[in-house]
Amino acid sequence: MITLAVYGGLDGIRIDYEVGYPGSFWYSGTAVYCLVVIVVNFYILKRTHAHTIASTALISGSIISFFVVLYLESLFKMFEPVYHLFPMIFGDFKFYFVVAVAVWYCWA
Repeated sequence: MITLAVYGGLDGIRIDYEVGYPGSFWYSGTAVYCLVVIVVNFYILKRTHAHTIASTALISGSIISFFVVLYLESLFKMFEPVYHLFPMIFGDFKFYFVVAVAVWYCWA
């Protein structure tokens, strides 16, 4: 349900005129995948009760590694579909709102 709301709410707001194709599909798809990474890791954190420093670091590292890889891919032209996608995603208020709703739903 969250995936449909995210995709429907964020789709169609970005068009990449530089290369001539609608970038909203990549924007929405990356936002949905970002939410999957965050929600699944928070779900694991919430449902399992025996955490060590290593397990907490691995869960946090999983979330952080997604953002690092997305940032690095958005810097290089050879990853054309996600080129300059990182600043577009994190410069949009709707993305933060959707992440906040998804995290709240996961913890509720």
